[in-house]
Amino acid sequence: SAAYYDGEVGAGKFSDNKFSLDQVEIDFLFNYDKVTGRVDLQALNVTSNANGSDVVEVEQAFATYAFSDATSFT
Repeated sequence: SAAYYDGEVGAGKFSDNKFSLDQVEIDFLFNYDKVTGRVDLQALNVTSNANGSDVVEVEQAFATYAFSDATSFT
């Protein structure tokens, strides 16, 4: 997110710029012959975390095994 403020406080004028990154997502795709899959990771800056650090978690993950061209298991 980004924010810009230009205004007055009391008797003085000031301006302020702010930029922060709230979330990052990375998707990993793989394909090994009959097995394919996807793992989606996301990083969130969670201030309620005990040490205030970023939290990386698996958003979703799945794999598929193809028995043949017409049959697969996910």
